[in-house]
Amino acid sequence: MVSMAPNQFEIEGIVLSKQADSQLDDFTTVVVQVTKSSQLQGAGAPLDSDSKELDVSMATAVAAPLKKGAMIQCRIRRAPGHFFLIPDSLKMTGDK
Repeated sequence: MVSMAPNQFEIEGIVLSKQADSQLDDFTTVVVQVTKSSQLQGAGAPLDSDSKELDVSMATAVAAPLKKGAMIQCRIRRAPGHFFLIPDSLKMTGDK
């Protein structure tokens, strides 16, 4: 049976910073202080419980409205060397 969501996680957290991604054109790296995380259905290594901050790559247009201190919820996918936002999963839940 094929896994439906390998290496995918749902996280909640606070935006600490954002900057242009140094490796990917039209992407922004958003540093998120993780307050809650859970692994979605699927095989793969769990998210390190010691990960208090994650660098999440997302399309620059999607990251544009995010401000430092914003509280967000989203789904992310782990790829070698990166975490990527799952399209259409970003929700702003309030301000810090």
